[in-house]
Amino acid sequence: MPTKVCNYCLQDLDISFFHAKKNGKYGVRAQCVECVKKYAKINKENINEYYKSWCINNPEKVQEKSKKYAQKNKGLLNAKNIKRKTTKLKATPKWANLIAIKAKYQLAAMFNKETEQRWHVDHIVPLKGKNVCGLHVEYNLRVIPAKENLKKSNRFDI
Repeated sequence: MPTKVCNYCLQDLDISFFHAKKNGKYGVRAQCVECVKKYAKINKENINEYYKSWCINNPEKVQEKSKKYAQKNKGLLNAKNIKRKTTKLKATPKWANLIAIKAKYQLAAMFNKETEQRWHVDHIVPLKGKNVCGLHVEYNLRVIPAKENLKKSNRFDI
């Protein structure tokens, strides 16, 4: 088997210890799998910040990648959407004002139609958060710009 020297640890390793990379020399990455894992662990926050800023600055590419992913993973996404819907149903108490909830979603749809900016209906307290779980009721919903909601993700931020 052919061998390659890792750019980080400088060990001469078998090619099977490297991730594949189509346009890389020898068809593999320059760093071995272990060095890539160590780098990712050490620089996790920097990598996350870089990725978030890249997503904000490249919305067309993000949308294109999302479409490709959705086409490849229809079953997975359907299961995820059904799980979200059932969670929302379980989190909607009988006393919830369904008319007011519907009005929030209609407001977001109107903003999306009338402005160039994308808008989402956000649960202030997430339905399934790490530390707290909210309800699907009118006073736990707000209409906010999509960028803000995507930054927040599934966290409870006030």
